[in-house]
Amino acid sequence: MKEITYKQHTYTRRKLMVRLMAVMLLAVIGITSGMMLHVHAMEQNIVVNYNGSSEKAAEAEPIDRSQLLSVSPGDTLWTIAKNYGPDDVSVKKYVQLIIEENQLTSANLQVGQVLKLP
Repeated sequence: MKEITYKQHTYTRRKLMVRLMAVMLLAVIGITSGMMLHVHAMEQNIVVNYNGSSEKAAEAEPIDRSQLLSVSPGDTLWTIAKNYGPDDVSVKKYVQLIIEENQLTSANLQVGQVLKLP
């Protein structure tokens, strides 16, 4: 069996540490670059699709915060429509308007979900 001298052992450890530091440096550079690209895309209002293509996001109109409602425990679309709907619109019709405005696929609401009231 070949004996390893102290000098060889130290050299091997040093070589391993240099490689580890190089890998860590590459990881930090990659993460930093990715974050910078993400911030740049957000500043430029660019949307990246899952298929890899990107497009300029449509300019969103500002949302009137008075028209937003956070769902509380026990809230249903019916109770929200009944409590917040205008008097000249039926509750059933206002439920449909809420569904359309928020592009809901079901009547199930989650506590804390934010709905835009029409």
